[in-house]
Amino acid sequence: MRTRLLESGLDRALLTDWLLAPLDPRDILKVCHDRFYRGLGEAEDALVWCPVRVPDGQPRTYGIYYTLANRIDMIERLLQRTGGTYGPAYADLIELQDEYQLLSLHMELKGQFTNQQLLQVDPETGVSPLEMYWPGAEIPFTCAHLPDLQAHMIYLKFWGDKPDIPWVDPQVIKLLGILSKALPSPCKSRSAETLLPPTWLDDDVETNGVLYDCVLRILVAGLLGVHPHCKVRTSWYARRQVYRMFCLQTPDKEVLREWTHRHKRLITYAVREFVRLPKKPSSARRSRSPRRSSAR
Repeated sequence: MRTRLLESGLDRALLTDWLLAPLDPRDILKVCHDRFYRGLGEAEDALVWCPVRVPDGQPRTYGIYYTLANRIDMIERLLQRTGGTYGPAYADLIELQDEYQLLSLHMELKGQFTNQQLLQVDPETGVSPLEMYWPGAEIPFTCAHLPDLQAHMIYLKFWGDKPDIPWVDPQVIKLLGILSKALPSPCKSRSAETLLPPTWLDDDVETNGVLYDCVLRILVAGLLGVHPHCKVRTSWYARRQVYRMFCLQTPDKEVLREWTHRHKRLITYAVREFVRLPKKPSSARRSRSPRRSSAR
């Protein structure tokens, strides 16, 4: 990803070495910044992420905080320089920025901004917050985290078809029922809201665990807009809320049930993004008409 960014033609004045250099947990304090980034002439409170004002020039105390705030803000400036045009470089910048989501969320929610707090090992887990939420390529949510259900999608009932489903596994049958919520049929948002919670709240722990995980990943992908065909990506602040609710820790099923009830149409759109509906074939008569209609 970092190599692609260097070859992307982005402004090299902003695409600095310190921005792309991977952080080494063994030498984190040696590469930390000693102040907030001011290369663009912006005030401290104008940084995209700077929840607490601390004095400059104290890298032994706030070096990790300086570094995260500077990197997050610099990437935001690069995103602005692209003009919001979605492309490979834009997607790589989003992914790079999201490497810092979980650690910065922990810092903000726990009020831990000093190096000592972030490096202190928790006696229960045996790791420090910095180790647990270490910025890396495995942190951002991408399409690689989605369940592979391509073989199942061809058995969905598109446009009234009734294919013979070759599976008898109840998990697969329920998954097909969930994916069918993307079909352009009436009241799909309402039926999705009534189908999903019972699916993951039933007594079969193994089954509802798998289905719950699949639905959760599909929902997160839709909210973040990580699918290759998506032309719009959510902002830093919106992505931050998604990471906080769904990725920092697995949400309680009852909490997600209530969220699903309040935002049932988002479920339909998220599943539809995952399935990516094909266009409904037009009849021969419509194909000769200059005013062709497409399926919604």
